[in-house]
Parts: sequence; C-alpha cells; structure tokens
Amino acid sequence: MSVIIREGSAAEAAALAKSIPEFDDPYPEAEFYRRLDKREHLILIACDDNVQVGFMVAYYKQEEKILYCWMAGVVPAYRNRGVATGLIDHQEQWAISHRYHQVEIKTRNKHRNMLRLLLHRDYMIIDFKKKSAVEENSIILRKSLI
Repeated sequence: MSVIIREGSAAEAAALAKSIPEFDDPYPEAEFYRRLDKREHLILIACDDNVQVGFMVAYYKQEEKILYCWMAGVVPAYRNRGVATGLIDHQEQWAISHRYHQVEIKTRNKHRNMLRLLLHRDYMIIDFKKKSAVEENSIILRKSLI
C-alpha cells in the first residue's frame, strides 16, 4: 500500500465523510463551505492508487489563534495502516509552515482509537463537554507545535 496525501476540496471531504460509519449524520457539502468560508483552512485527502481512503479538514480559529481540526476520518478498510498518522503529520507540518503554534481537535469517548492516537502524538486533554451518554462526551485536545 502506498498512500499519498494531498490537498483536496470540500466536495471530496464531504463525500468521504459519508463513508465513515461513526458519522451518524454527516454534514452536507454546504456545511463544509460555510465553515471554511473566508478562513484560512486545510483539506487533506489520503489516496491509495487514486482511491480516496481518508481525509482531514482544519481551519483557523481566530479567537483562539489555533488551527482547529474540525473533521477527520479513515474508511474502515484502511484503518490501522498509518493513514490517520500520515494525515496528522501533514497537518502539523502545514501548521508549522503557516506559523501556527497550536493544533486543537475534538473527539468523543466512543472514538477510542482516535483518542489513543492523539495522546500518543502528544496531544493534551484541555477540556471536555459532558453529554447525557458518557460515550458521547466530547474531549478537547491540543498540541503545542513550538
């Protein structure tokens, strides 16, 4: 397997989000455009022989002066093959080259693999939002890039 990570479009990311089973109700393409409109942003697409297998969407949160990773996912058949790690690596290198000092991401208790990956990559838990079901609790993590 030779996964290549490239910059992509909101349409590609929105289409890929529909193939991630954990996204119960994926955002429509219009929401991607709305979130990214007039903000510096990054959309990464992971491909294996022209088959799109993962994505990551991040944008600048001016009020906090951070790069916020809004959405990310890897199609199930390509998990545990380093695709998510590659996406994170590319995002962090892009952030550094664009002079961001921190990257933030939010996940949920039920996304254990993502949580483990982020902790392993030196992201620190900075906050959480309690939900009615404990597995739905949002965990907010941040990594310093300097």
